[in-house]
Amino acid sequence: MALLILLIALLWWPRNKRMLGLYVLLFVLMIVQSILPEAGRWAAALHPVNAVVLLGLLGYLSYWFWRGGYDAMDRDTDPVVAR
Repeated sequence: MALLILLIALLWWPRNKRMLGLYVLLFVLMIVQSILPEAGRWAAALHPVNAVVLLGLLGYLSYWFWRGGYDAMDRDTDPVVAR
C-alpha cells in the first residue's frame, strides 16, 4: 500500500516531464539496489556502481530543490522579473 501511495505521489507531483523521469528512474534504481546483493555473484558486482549512480541522482535532485526547484524554473521563464 505504501508503495502504491509513493507511485501516485511521484506521478502527481512533478510538473516537469524531465523531473518526472528522474523520479521514476530513482524509484527503479532503489528497487534494483535492494535486489542486487542477492542476485548472484556477477550481478552483485553492480551493486556499488548502482550506489554511485543513486548518489549522483540524489545529489542532483537535492541541489535542484535547494536552488528553488519549480519556483526557480518559473522565475526563469517569466518575461517580467521584478528586481
